[in-house]
Amino acid sequence: PDELNDVEDLIAFNRFDVRHVVPILRAHELEVKSSPSEKRYILVMPRGERNLLQAMSDERLSRDPEKIVYFVRDIVPAIIHLHNDHNILHSDLKPRNFVRIQGDWKLID
Repeated sequence: PDELNDVEDLIAFNRFDVRHVVPILRAHELEVKSSPSEKRYILVMPRGERNLLQAMSDERLSRDPEKIVYFVRDIVPAIIHLHNDHNILHSDLKPRNFVRIQGDWKLID
């Protein structure tokens, strides 16, 4: 949708393949006291174990070719899924926007 009007729209917007993209589990609408017509939401998503930036530092991921191949095999399908299946170009691909959940790398934001 061009505009998300309520919590149900947010959940319905959650149409991405969860093998590649972190799903929205629940959404809650917040009241903005200073601007009653403005809508804000709290999105509840599964907790990631760590992001790619942390893994690159702590696990020396960037120096292990096997781990790099594993990451690329997880994340390239996510980018292709967004682009080919949903006509979305993710414009903020960076290490912090990839998180590991139950051993699999997924795209956020």
